[in-house]
Amino acid sequence: MISRENVGAGGRVLRGRYAIRRPALERLPPGAVPVAGAVLAVGAAGALLGPTLVRLAGVAGLLAVAVGVLEHRRVRDRGALDPLLVMGAGIAVLALTAGGFPRLGGVTWASAALLTAYPPFARALLRMFSARVPGRSSDLLVQAGLASLAVGVTLSVLTTGTRVARGDLLLAILATSLDAGLLVIAVRLVLLPGERVVTYRYLALAFAYLAGAHLAVVMTLVRRPGHMHPWLTVLSAAPFVLFGVAALHPSVKRLDDPIDGDPPTFSPAHLAAVVVAMVLGPAAVALHVAMHERVSRTTAVGATLVALMLAAYVGSLLEDRARAEHRSQHDPLTGLPNRVLLADRVARAVAHAHRSGTHVAVLFIDLDRFKWVNDTFGHGLGDELLCVVGQRLVELLRDEDTVARLSGDEFAVLLPYMSGPDGVITVAERIKDLFHAPLEVGSERLTVTASIGVAMYPYDTEDPDQLVSCADAAMYRAKEGGRNAYQIYSVELASRAQERLALEASLLTAMERGELVLHYQPVFDVGTAQVVAAEALVRWQHPDHGLIMPGGFVPVAEQSDLVVSLGSMVLRTACRQMAAWSKAGLPPLSIAVNVSARQLRSGISDLIAATLRTTAIDPSRLVLELTETAAVDDVDRVAATLTEVGNMGVRWAIDDFGTGYCSLMYLSRLPVDTLKIDKSFVQSSAPADDSIVSAIIAMGHGLGMTVVGEGVERIEQLKSLQAKGCDCVQGYLFGRPLPALEFERFVERSYADARPLVRVPT
Repeated sequence: MISRENVGAGGRVLRGRYAIRRPALERLPPGAVPVAGAVLAVGAAGALLGPTLVRLAGVAGLLAVAVGVLEHRRVRDRGALDPLLVMGAGIAVLALTAGGFPRLGGVTWASAALLTAYPPFARALLRMFSARVPGRSSDLLVQAGLASLAVGVTLSVLTTGTRVARGDLLLAILATSLDAGLLVIAVRLVLLPGERVVTYRYLALAFAYLAGAHLAVVMTLVRRPGHMHPWLTVLSAAPFVLFGVAALHPSVKRLDDPIDGDPPTFSPAHLAAVVVAMVLGPAAVALHVAMHERVSRTTAVGATLVALMLAAYVGSLLEDRARAEHRSQHDPLTGLPNRVLLADRVARAVAHAHRSGTHVAVLFIDLDRFKWVNDTFGHGLGDELLCVVGQRLVELLRDEDTVARLSGDEFAVLLPYMSGPDGVITVAERIKDLFHAPLEVGSERLTVTASIGVAMYPYDTEDPDQLVSCADAAMYRAKEGGRNAYQIYSVELASRAQERLALEASLLTAMERGELVLHYQPVFDVGTAQVVAAEALVRWQHPDHGLIMPGGFVPVAEQSDLVVSLGSMVLRTACRQMAAWSKAGLPPLSIAVNVSARQLRSGISDLIAATLRTTAIDPSRLVLELTETAAVDDVDRVAATLTEVGNMGVRWAIDDFGTGYCSLMYLSRLPVDTLKIDKSFVQSSAPADDSIVSAIIAMGHGLGMTVVGEGVERIEQLKSLQAKGCDCVQGYLFGRPLPALEFERFVERSYADARPLVRVPT
């Protein structure tokens, strides 16, 4: 159909009055046409076969499914049929066969045709279950099969010797047993954890009524063949009503939602099913023997099938358990034992060593600068590196040794049955030498080093749980000593580790209580002799120990993620203080805030943008100071972060310049505005250091940067910097770091006196 629209050049549809409209059928949700066609077909067939209460209920139930598909549209996997549509096929078969109940539908083929309804029903229920609990459908199918066999064999044994036509009775028994299997699946859906889906309850009730109706048919055929009570017709129509209610309920939208949490595994209900299945076959045979009857073929075949299903079920449970245990005790990336399995093996090794008088050692291994590998080559190659390292360690050690991956780039090695410390040291040396040769990782050749901590039983501790902790403490000492080395545990290391952990906890509490405060050290312009900036320096106002300098807690924060929270607090406090000084009428000063390497990797751009918005300060008055080591750690990534922040108007400075690895090439790639000469060069009287200061000032000016001399404490140092053309200076010669209020008064006095650049008493 063409209406007034047109199609533009290049095939672009112009949404005007001349466009080819989509047919109405294409605008319907997927599956609407098949369901509508099935309703019409069932209605026509039912009219030809004769309208009965069961057929009318079936057509009504199928119509409700069609309305549910149209009304409650859901997101499904592409290419997968909607389970409601699949279930609709089973409902259609039930309606056409009048429920498959003998003498209710008036046709002889109804009972046999009924069996074709069960595959769609089973497929729909399993589709619902697998959508919410992936990977468990086979387990559920085995359980449903056991239930079906149990019911079928039981009914077959109980009805042995009846005079009714065997074909009708077997079909009724078979339908009842299949109903039991569908009911098991529906009940498992109802029992899934998380939010309850009401539709599942109606489906379970529907299959319960269906099973009850078919069971009533079996009992009727056994007791009064040829006579069907009228109430059985009503019972047979009830499942269709429940199917319709289930399809119309709004909870049908959540049929495919994955569950929140782990699905239930083996439970007492499963155990009961297994026990029943185990005794069912022998009980049926024993019943025949007790009645002095021959064991029928049905009983023998049923007992055999139950045994086979039980074996398959138990096998699947054992396989699931083995798989779950392996996942819980091994690292998913490298396949090595994890911390849980390592702790168990350490405990066993220590117990054996206690009985046999041997020794046990644990080596804690941490790769040096692994973060740089991830940032430079990507996490994919970093994961490959971890696998290669784990494999190298396994190949290096004995079969009885354990190599475990604990977390990140941390590995541990358990050495049981050692004769003494000499053998342990030899292994530590071999592991250290292992990293000397480059590692082939993908298409890259990487040279990686490691820091190793060693702890031994019984020398360091007799507690298996503490042995790994002792090795961890020794590894930290190896890191502090320059990395690429191993360190043997000692009592001193234990004391330092405990102090570090206690300090971390106290520092976290101090941040929560607001005990951390900022002091501000003035920065003077050499030419104007005026205060032009301040450096924000954090202090800990401890309630018991008084004012603690940064050296007493900042290094501990830098070894953990606390430095990120600490840096964020310092940045926000300094910016709020700058805004307060602006409102108080203080001269426009810049404030410098130190930034750690960890902050650069934790989304500092978002923090700065949010802080600038909330404080409304001039971004150009905020200077972020970065050490040389942090600046050259993955230059490309650092340059990108500095550029992103610089585009906000914020300036960057390199702090402690001259003590790290920053070269002219690095400086040319980093958007840095200021160089701060490390105080060790400013305070030195050596001619070589004096030449270094001159070179830094010349280089900074050549790159268009401002140069600041740090640590100026004597007039001679100031005059030397003035002679070399240094732009700004800071140090105790001019003023110590002061609290915010005292710094404000200091600046006011400095501008009021307009005194020359000499020592200002504090």
